Amino acid sequence: HVGDLATVADAVGARVVGGVSLGAHAAAAFAATRSGLDGVLVCLPAWTGRSAPGVGVHAAVAEAVRHDGVAAVLARAVTDPSIPGWLVRTLARDWPTHDVASLAASLLALDGGRAPTDAELARVWCPAAVVGWSGDAAHPLTVAEHWARALPRAELAVTSLQDGGEEPARLGAAAVAAWRRAAARPTVTPTVRVGEPHDGGPHRPNGL
Repeated sequence: HVGDLATVADAVGARVVGGVSLGAHAAAAFAATRSGLDGVLVCLPAWTGRSAPGVGVHAAVAEAVRHDGVAAVLARAVTDPSIPGWLVRTLARDWPTHDVASLAASLLALDGGRAPTDAELARVWCPAAVVGWSGDAAHPLTVAEHWARALPRAELAVTSLQDGGEEPARLGAAAVAAWRRAAARPTVTPTVRVGEPHDGGPHRPNGL
């Protein structure tokens, strides 16, 4: 994902990058390796560091799909009050296009993989927007809050699973507004104190 983003960003000369969920992971990891960006917008990060495949919310759904079938799992989703209507409609449109094996494999892939570590997030010096929403076990708000603390120059925006899904433009608007707040903050300059071990990458300033 990071390599694909780098290819596109370099081709168009992008100064701001962003993504949602796994795309947010890629955008932040890319920004950690590039100086001179004007901003990074990360929406709904799912975890920090490495996540074991086959463990998590999507893995549980994959097991239900394998055991009960796509139709049965969708039928339960329709009557589950914790699942917003927009998400049920999205799943009902997408899931029947897969067979059980391919859908289960796709779900499992969503839970495993690598996101930026705290050390990598600390190397993102451009203004950053972090958007989280409540009510989504796959994208815990606590993760977005952690990222907002770990990024040196970040602002957090919080919406809800219901509102963000019903009107996706709200997610983008929240990200842009948070990025503008971050950009208005004083510029943070990487510093290394004399005698401090230096691994070749920027260190977070004292107090951040």
